Amino acid sequence: MKKIIILLFSSFVLISSCIKDEDKWPEVMKDGDVGAAMPYAYFNTPKIFDITNINSTKIEFSLKVNATNRAKNYRRVVLMKSFNGGDMVQHAEYLPADLPKEVSITVEQAIAGIEGLTKEDLVGGDFFDWEFQIDVPDTLQYQDELLGTFPDFRSYFASSPQGFAIEGSYTMDLLADDIGTADARKEGFQVTKVPGTAGSQYILQDISGTALFNLWEVEVAYRLFYIGDNKFVLSGASEGFPTQIRLAGTVERDGTTGVIMVDVVYVNSCCGLNDLRVSFTLTPE
Repeated sequence: MKKIIILLFSSFVLISSCIKDEDKWPEVMKDGDVGAAMPYAYFNTPKIFDITNINSTKIEFSLKVNATNRAKNYRRVVLMKSFNGGDMVQHAEYLPADLPKEVSITVEQAIAGIEGLTKEDLVGGDFFDWEFQIDVPDTLQYQDELLGTFPDFRSYFASSPQGFAIEGSYTMDLLADDIGTADARKEGFQVTKVPGTAGSQYILQDISGTALFNLWEVEVAYRLFYIGDNKFVLSGASEGFPTQIRLAGTVERDGTTGVIMVDVVYVNSCCGLNDLRVSFTLTPE
């Protein structure tokens, strides 16, 4: 019994020693070169520049870096940009002392640094790709639990041509989804123009009184931005649930029939909806 007790005590000492050693960091990393630093952007506006309001339209977001005490010594966050798939150029840099920061990007600021580009050149469907880069010491060691996705994003230029209108009532025909809903056809969908804004913004809304895709007994709406060539982009969030439901996907319209084709993926959403994909068409009534 005495040998067993000694053995158990020795094991406890060994385990305790290992645990303590795990919490010790090499001398070279004591200044904070350990951990992970990751930029995050929380958007306060849709990622859209409205050409019909080009002198005042802007993109706004809150930029912060999520970092532990062991990763405070990142050098800077750099925001890069490219226009219509061109070369990346630097837009701005933010030092640790600058963050968190409320960032506002106007059209003039967006096109600055893009050689030969002027506001008069812009048309609906043009886009910027934005990329965040973080400059960290070479000795930095990343911690898996803090790794994430850089908040890279794309911003489109939206513009609705004169006489273009998609407002009206529609019938929905479900093409495919990930939850096996039984209702393949529904009446009561509407598209309305966003009041008080330029004509490039619309709301696609289920007013049928039943749950959209049998998910909720509530009305669900998407905000659409017309970017030209009968194509739309989503604002990135449900109109009715702007903080809980984030959306991505494509929306196109047949210019002859007026049929709208929607392919939506739920991303970073609540309620177990992540990666849910739904495709459907809307036919004017």
